[in-house]
Amino acid sequence: MVRNLFLLFVAVTFFVSCVSSKKYKALDALKNDMKIENQALLQKLDEQVQANAGLEATNKSLRDEIYGLKQDTTDCHNDVRNLTQKYNDLNKMYEDLGSQSKKELTTLIQQNQTLLKQLDDKQRQLNDKETELQQRELRLKELEGLLAAKDAAINKLKKSIEDALLNFNKDELTVTIRDGKIYVSVAEQLLFKSGSTVVDPKGKDALNKLAGALKNQVDIDIMVEGHTDSIPINTAAIKDNWDLSVLRATSITRILIAGGVSPMAIVPAGRGEFMPVASNKDKDGRSKNRRTEIVLSPKLDEVFKILEGKN
Repeated sequence: MVRNLFLLFVAVTFFVSCVSSKKYKALDALKNDMKIENQALLQKLDEQVQANAGLEATNKSLRDEIYGLKQDTTDCHNDVRNLTQKYNDLNKMYEDLGSQSKKELTTLIQQNQTLLKQLDDKQRQLNDKETELQQRELRLKELEGLLAAKDAAINKLKKSIEDALLNFNKDELTVTIRDGKIYVSVAEQLLFKSGSTVVDPKGKDALNKLAGALKNQVDIDIMVEGHTDSIPINTAAIKDNWDLSVLRATSITRILIAGGVSPMAIVPAGRGEFMPVASNKDKDGRSKNRRTEIVLSPKLDEVFKILEGKN
């Protein structure tokens, strides 16, 4: 092996010795070119290093950006979780509100139905009241018409009585209307002597004329009221003023019935001295209190029927 190395060295030495100076120049030129290329490569290397540094900076910026994006993503996830929680809370509140609203709506519907029923009841009551009011108004009109007719009949009867008794003085006999009734007031001097229950002829004449005006009246009730003064009386036939007033009313009633007045329409009554029209302390007052009043009252059967709603 040493021998072989020796031979190789000899060959190289020989080869080198054989290279011409031209060849050395070529090698020098090649070496120079390689230096230039090496400088260019070094420059490229610097540029690459700088580029790598820029890329590293960009890479760092990108990593920072990625980190920021990851942080944003985390924040977004947190926000999403928060929003999701809020949504769930709101949804639960909505469901609770809906449930509460349904209960309240059910309550309101029930209250509304109750109010509607009450309203219907009130409306029916109102309709009934209006119907009743209309019926009352109708009865009122009928009543007003009937009373107007009664008043007209009373006024007509009063005029008829006044015409029948025209020849008698006002101090002996008066005809008035009070409270819808006709009062024929006859003084004692026209009918009776003092303390007597027998009617004088002039009094009979007046009563017969009154009977003529009343005998055809079927819609009136007649009450004959005897009145006295406060002077006591006590005879064999008359015990007191009650007796005197009743007996005088009975005497007048018999004359009216004999003159054609229905006994079913007439009632005698004695008032004694208890309904005076003047003071009993003087003669004039006592004279006014000694009287007979024939009270003519219209029958109000139809009026009562209307008031009771039977007509």
